[in-house]
Amino acid sequence: MPNGFEIENGILIKYNGTDKGVVIPDGVTEIGKSAFHGAYIKSVIVPSGVVSIANLAFTSCSLEQICLPETLKSIGQSAFLRCRYLKSIVIPTSVTEIGKKAVGYPFLGIDETTEGFIVYGMKGSEAERYAESNGLDFEQSYRISDEGELTEYNGDIAFAVLPAGIRSFGENVFSGNTDLAGVFIPEGITEIEDSSFSHCTNLKKVTLPKSLKRIGKWAFNKCTSLREIDLPDGITDIDISAFLHCESLLSARIPKGVTAISASAFCACMALETLELHDELRQIGEYAFSGCLSL
Repeated sequence: MPNGFEIENGILIKYNGTDKGVVIPDGVTEIGKSAFHGAYIKSVIVPSGVVSIANLAFTSCSLEQICLPETLKSIGQSAFLRCRYLKSIVIPTSVTEIGKKAVGYPFLGIDETTEGFIVYGMKGSEAERYAESNGLDFEQSYRISDEGELTEYNGDIAFAVLPAGIRSFGENVFSGNTDLAGVFIPEGITEIEDSSFSHCTNLKKVTLPKSLKRIGKWAFNKCTSLREIDLPDGITDIDISAFLHCESLLSARIPKGVTAISASAFCACMALETLELHDELRQIGEYAFSGCLSL
């Protein structure tokens, strides 16, 4: 069982760890009542597969940021009560039930809401309904064209869980966003386009879909905080300078579908210690691993 987590039959019963940045392990389907009560934590990433957050799950903790998955269906009553440092939350479109005083209430027994608290979500969603009925500010987190292209992203959100059903990103939607710390890309996306996340210097966590085939030129150029990335087996193309100057990247595994690594693909990844190649690889481009001083 992962360190610090008490889990029974998919239910996270209690977190007893000491990490301030918590990544809940895969396989959890429910966050139980008072699981994080009073915990000294700053951020939590909730994995895909979690469908419910129980009453009082995060009450009275020092949480500042939380990332919720598109599998989530319900958020229980007072789930984030007395989380005084939590100033905003992104609620996925999958959520159909939000309990009384679930988010935005910093005090026990008082109806006063957190000043300036923002609920991010999509128009017409349960998130918008909750914000309106509780007098909280609401902002649309994304804009999607009729063709399924993500055309606008609200850059105030640190963890971006992109909605299921999008087919592509607009050009440079995320590029240069220094607030972005994590991004979860849904199944159906086949390409990370050129420069998509270039110069996102605070980006630490990226979850890529199994449907992904191509990572474009400079896609993650100068993502200097990115320490790890799991490249799905379906990828066939890692283009020029895709991970150029990812100075904190520790390891890379090249999927078997990739037969050629383009020029400068991992150039200047100075912390790269582990590189896993395969027998089907036919070509390594010029400067592909130049400046990888830890290899």
